[in-house]
Amino acid sequence: MLMYAYLGILLVMIVLIIRNMFKTDNLIEHFESMLVLIPFVMRLLLIK
Repeated sequence: MLMYAYLGILLVMIVLIIRNMFKTDNLIEHFESMLVLIPFVMRLLLIK
């Protein structure tokens, strides 16, 4: 049960990061968002 809550929170954070990427035009912010997004997606897919 706790794992599903953790995965749900990760999913919400991933959606917010992707939304932020579409709102900004700054290339540096896109790069920073991708650096944050990659580990979150790996955790969501349970890849260690």
